[in-house]
Amino acid sequence: MSFTDEATVLHNKVRAFAGWPGTRAKVSVHDPRSGQHNIIELKIITTRVYQNNKIEGGEADDVFFTQGSLVFPCGRGTALEVLEIQLPGKKVVNATAFWNGLRGQKLKKL
Repeated sequence: MSFTDEATVLHNKVRAFAGWPGTRAKVSVHDPRSGQHNIIELKIITTRVYQNNKIEGGEADDVFFTQGSLVFPCGRGTALEVLEIQLPGKKVVNATAFWNGLRGQKLKKL
């Protein structure tokens, strides 16, 4: 999944490919304490278009968490809320559980 497209287009892709084959995105997990980063592939399960006009500050590639969803900045100033995701070989989890599992690490889109 390329986050250069508008959020509406990406949301429709997630809905179109729900189940099999699914929609996947690569993200980078940065640990500010150790300076290490890992690239992981997430299967995006449920999304919606972010309706808030104000995207939080930070770098353009930063993913942030708000009100139970991960918000990915997309093309043309839009953003996509990811509500449920799945790591390879794991169960589907909601965005809150995934964010809590990061334990202070930062998430960046690739």
